[in-house]
Amino acid sequence: MTGTVHRTDTVPLTDTVHLTDTVPLTDTVPLTGTGSVDIRCRACGSGRGEVVLDLGPQPACDRFPPVGDPGPDPVHPLRMWLCAGCGLAQLAEDVTVPEEPAGLEPAALVAQAEAAMDAVAGAGLLPAGSRVREAGSPHGGSWLGSLAGRGLVPVGEDGPADVVVDCFGLMHDPDQCGALARRVGGIAPGGVLLVQFHSIEAIVRQGQWNALRHGHYAYYSATALEAMLGRVGWRARAAWRFDLYGGTVLLAARRAGQGGPEDGAGGPASVRELVRGEAAAGVRDPAV
Repeated sequence: MTGTVHRTDTVPLTDTVHLTDTVPLTDTVPLTGTGSVDIRCRACGSGRGEVVLDLGPQPACDRFPPVGDPGPDPVHPLRMWLCAGCGLAQLAEDVTVPEEPAGLEPAALVAQAEAAMDAVAGAGLLPAGSRVREAGSPHGGSWLGSLAGRGLVPVGEDGPADVVVDCFGLMHDPDQCGALARRVGGIAPGGVLLVQFHSIEAIVRQGQWNALRHGHYAYYSATALEAMLGRVGWRARAAWRFDLYGGTVLLAARRAGQGGPEDGAGGPASVRELVRGEAAAGVRDPAV
């Protein structure tokens, strides 16, 4: 995770943005026309960290102006900040108001969801009769129909659930600490939280810097998500990795002290392996 982008007024978002580390950035950076911004972590509240990617002023990618709008589109700072406290990569600031139109679910996402549910069911975490709630993503798609077909019972916002599924939804909340607390707060004793996310390790390793966008407030590693879970009294109990988006992770978590499918000395092997790979990729190192 590296310095800044050499830029003019805008940076075209191509498959790979070539970064340099010639301009070190600190956690308070003057932005042309905006003054300085005091950045606090959206998960742990720390003010320690660094801007590791600056794409300059960019239009909101989810703004859809009417055909008669003459433009130009409004632009806003688009920067990734890495928290030195918990390791969460996140938007430094976002003053946009996302339109977030619901999208059609691609076939690749449908297939991956089925593979993910097969993996979780194989670990014994989706027993028939379990109550399931989904924290949906504004981009559309749902696991509830398939989970109901596997014998689980979808429930609304009222009352406890045994399984809460979050598939690319958590990243859309600017208050990461509060959003996670709300998700685990509605889970019954012995229940499980399933969180699926595009891994920052894949973004770093493959140079997928166009993944940075307004409205996506957090870019997770298993390392950072474990720290977030620990602050609400939960622990990661199992993890699965998929090829979707070059590296998607599904993490299963339970309350601290409650077991998981990989109980044993040293904790869940799948989670340990992910964390080791992330450390090797330098997901907590601003200089990478």
